[in-house]
Amino acid sequence: MKISDDSNGVEIYHANIDYTVWSKVEARIQDGRATVQARSGGVWVARRQTNIGMIVGIVVACVAVVAIVLGTIFYFRHNPTKWQAVRTTCRNAKRSTRNRV
Repeated sequence: MKISDDSNGVEIYHANIDYTVWSKVEARIQDGRATVQARSGGVWVARRQTNIGMIVGIVVACVAVVAIVLGTIFYFRHNPTKWQAVRTTCRNAKRSTRNRV
């Protein structure tokens, strides 16, 4: 089976014709080709392993962003005067960057 040249973490799977059972097959991967010993016909698939570290990092970052947004909403709901101070500061900053006096 021919696979891409970047074959790090590639695994070969086999299923019978009706796709009911998938099993991982030992394969020798070399020079963009996977060599397996076929026991029978069916469907053969080459699949790259999932990068768990990247998935965990993205999930943690998303949870952190949601926590910050919810914390900000909660804080300003309980302290409306602080929200007004932020709005006033932003309004004054916007006015100070205008070209007109």
